[in-house]
Amino acid sequence: MKILAVFLFSVSLAFAGVETKIEIGGYTPPASIQGAPWGMLTNYAGLNDDPVLGVGIGYRGNGFKVDLYVYDALRADWADLSIEEKLLKEKESIGDIFKEMTDRGDYSDVKILDSEVITMNGHKFEHIEINFHDRRAGDLNSHYYLSSLNGKVFKVRISRALETPASVVTEAIKEIAQTIKR
Repeated sequence: MKILAVFLFSVSLAFAGVETKIEIGGYTPPASIQGAPWGMLTNYAGLNDDPVLGVGIGYRGNGFKVDLYVYDALRADWADLSIEEKLLKEKESIGDIFKEMTDRGDYSDVKILDSEVITMNGHKFEHIEINFHDRRAGDLNSHYYLSSLNGKVFKVRISRALETPASVVTEAIKEIAQTIKR
């Protein structure tokens, strides 16, 4: 019998007022981001029988989407690395993922812009911005925010259609940062 003690998460819905609460490894993400409620919760560890993969939460709004991930490591062979090494590997993997998607024909015109470290609500994030064309969704602008949270990798991906104001990204990451306990 396998015991997955990597994440303790609970979902409670109170139908009178539709209050939603999720807890993942001591982190409670927002019930909504920029007015978009979370609509997907995926336990990747349970799907793949690999506890390092963790949990993802998806939010979908008008012209944007936000995905939050909390996990031990993107790949099992990274599991024994320090959190700093995991974050570095994670940052490097973003370009690899876009290359793979381009090779498959899903993405084109990929432009990875310079990365920067930003601080929001006292929490540091490595920020990477990418412009690209998705053959199904058109021209997109994506922002990746990488950090550690309670000893785990914390990754936020915010993507928007180019006609959606850029301020959606800024306001979304501010909302997320406010949910992180210092």
